Amino acid sequence: MRRMHVTCLAFVTATLWGSLAVRAGGVAEFDPRWAQGGRLEAEGRHPEALGLYHQLLEDYPNSQRVAMHLARCRETLGDEGRAIEAYQVAFDLAPYAYWAEPTLYYQARACARAGRVDEARASISLLRERFPDSPWLARAELVEAELDAASLGPEAAAAVMDDAADFLTTELCAGRLHDKVLSMYGEGVIPEQLSLLRQIIDSYPETSTALRAKQTKAHLQIRNGERTEAIATLEGLLAEAESSAPRSRIVEESKTRLAALYHAERRRPEALALYEELCETAGQPSVLSNAKLQAAGLRFELLQADRWNDIHEGRRERMEGLSGAPWDQLRSRCEEVLALPFSTADEKARAGIMIVESYHWQKRSADALVAAADFLQNHSKVEFPRQAAVAHLIAGECRQRMNSHAEAMAHFDAALAVLGDDTTWRYVPRIRFRMYHSLRRSGAPAEQVQAAANFVLDHYSDTVYADLIRTAQRWDSAAIVR
Repeated sequence: MRRMHVTCLAFVTATLWGSLAVRAGGVAEFDPRWAQGGRLEAEGRHPEALGLYHQLLEDYPNSQRVAMHLARCRETLGDEGRAIEAYQVAFDLAPYAYWAEPTLYYQARACARAGRVDEARASISLLRERFPDSPWLARAELVEAELDAASLGPEAAAAVMDDAADFLTTELCAGRLHDKVLSMYGEGVIPEQLSLLRQIIDSYPETSTALRAKQTKAHLQIRNGERTEAIATLEGLLAEAESSAPRSRIVEESKTRLAALYHAERRRPEALALYEELCETAGQPSVLSNAKLQAAGLRFELLQADRWNDIHEGRRERMEGLSGAPWDQLRSRCEEVLALPFSTADEKARAGIMIVESYHWQKRSADALVAAADFLQNHSKVEFPRQAAVAHLIAGECRQRMNSHAEAMAHFDAALAVLGDDTTWRYVPRIRFRMYHSLRRSGAPAEQVQAAANFVLDHYSDTVYADLIRTAQRWDSAAIVR
C-alpha cells in the first residue's frame, strides 16, 4: 500500500538553504530554564516542567518550540482537551516553521487518543499538504493507520499497521543517510554527497527523505557551480510536487530558488513569471514579501533593457518605454512591499528607492523629487546609507534638469556625506561627475570647476564619467581656439 502524496517534493532544512521560512523561538533555547524544563520532562516531573514552560512563554511569547513542549506536558498529564488547544496555539505562532511539523504530529496523536478522529485526520492532512518533506510525516501516518485499522477486521488491520510500521522504519533508515550527507558539509566531498543522495533517491523513492534528498541535490549543484543542472533538478521537483502539494512550503521555496536561478542566468521573463505567481499564491510571509520585491525589480530591469535598446537603435524619443502601465505595475508591487506588515526594513528600503529610481527613469522629475523626499524621511540614513545616497543623487539630478544647481549641489554633498568613507561604491563617480556638471553649468569659478574635474580624472580615470569630462574639456579647448 502506498499513497498518492509520495510525489510531493520537499525543501531542504532551513539550516541548509538559509530558509525563507520564519523559525520562531530561537532565543528561548539560550535561557537556562529551557534546559531545566527538558530535564524535568525526562525525569517525569511534568507538573514542574509545565510551570517552567509557562514562565518561559511569558518571556518568549513567540517561541513555538516552548509552546509545543507546554502542550506535550498537558497531554502527558492527561489534560487532552487543553493539550489539543495548546498544540493549535503553538502551530499558529509560525504555521510554516520547522517546529510546526512536530506540533501537527503531536496534535494528531492527541486528537486520536481523545477520540476526536476528524480533527486527527485534519492535522495529518495539513502536515502532508504543507510539509510533504517532513520526517514527522511517517510518524503521523502510523497514527493514521491506527485510525484506519479501527474500522477493519483483525487481519486487514494488522496488514495496515504492519505497512505503516515498515514504512516508518524505511523512513528512519533513509533519514540517517541524509543526516550523514548533511554532516559532510564543508569537507569538500560533493561527489560523495551526491552519490549518497542518489542512493537515497533510488533506494527509498517513496519516503519524505527522498524528497529532501532531491532538494539537497539541487543545493549541492548550486554550490558546485552547476546552475544548469540545479535548474533542471528544481524544475523536476516542481513538476512532481505542485499537483499534490501546491501550497506546501517546498513548492513555494523551490519556486523562489528556481526564480533566482533563472534571474542569475538572465532568463528574466521566466523568473518574473514565477515571482508573479508567488505574489498571488504564497502563504509564507517572507516568501510573499520577497516575491513582490523581486517581481518589481525584474520589471524594472526589463524596462531599463528596453530603454537602452531604444537608445542604441536611435529611438531616443520613443515614449512607450517611458510611460504607461509597466512602470505603474512595478511601482504597485513596491507599494505592496511597503504596506506589508511583515516586510523587513531592508525590503522596504529597496522598494522605496526603486520607486524613486523608476520616476527618474521616466523623466518625471517632480514625482521623483517627492518620492526621494519621502524616502529620506521614512528610512534611516545610518541603516541604509547607500539607498539614502541614491535618493540624494536622484534628487540632485532632478534639480539639475530644472537648472536649480545650488539645490542640486546640496543633494550631491549630502550623498557624499551619508556615504562617508564608502568611496569605492559604483555610484560615487556619478555623484562626483554631477557635481562637476553643476559647477560648470552654473558658471562657478574656473578653478573650482577644474578641481571637480581633476578629482574624477585622478580617482576614477577608467570610468565613463572621466571620458565625458575629457570630451567636455576638448570642446572647451576647441571653443577657445576658435
